[in-house]
Amino acid sequence: MKRMTKAILTLGLTLLLTLPSWSHGPDDGGINQAILKKIFPTATNFVTKPMKIEGAARQAIEKNLGAKLEGHDLNSPAFVAVAKGKSIGVAWATDVHFPKGSADVFVGANLQGKIVGVALDHSSIVSLAQPSYLKQYQGKTSSSKFKVGTDVQSVEKYAKPSQDLANAVRRATVVLSRTILAKTK
Repeated sequence: MKRMTKAILTLGLTLLLTLPSWSHGPDDGGINQAILKKIFPTATNFVTKPMKIEGAARQAIEKNLGAKLEGHDLNSPAFVAVAKGKSIGVAWATDVHFPKGSADVFVGANLQGKIVGVALDHSSIVSLAQPSYLKQYQGKTSSSKFKVGTDVQSVEKYAKPSQDLANAVRRATVVLSRTILAKTK
């Protein structure tokens, strides 16, 4: 009986400690410092801001996007970037579905809602994750088009994944502008 109890407790503890790595987004307890520092290099701290998108806010976001939010997006936290004791921006992670797997997309915006950086994690398409490619999103806002061939360049041979990434960046930008950043205006 003691062995069975010990085995159950060990299994329970193992599951408890590994649950964060089963969820969408960063796998280090909610904040992936290295990725967030790529977006906000001057930040000295990141504060996790729990978010729950529901009701009228969800409807407004989905109407603006012209698409439904995915289940994991409804409870994904935002990460407030702090430098010199002041908030300098906020990041939020969603995902993009490529033909050969998904990638986490981190989008950071300043307090005025302009994108300051985008980073991909676990991308099966290396060229889409290059900082030189992702830099094109800087300065865009939730009212930008995010259309390949219009205001977003495509990676050669990857037109559809390029548009899929642009859609994910737009989704994150709209979510940020309608939630966290809406409260700062």
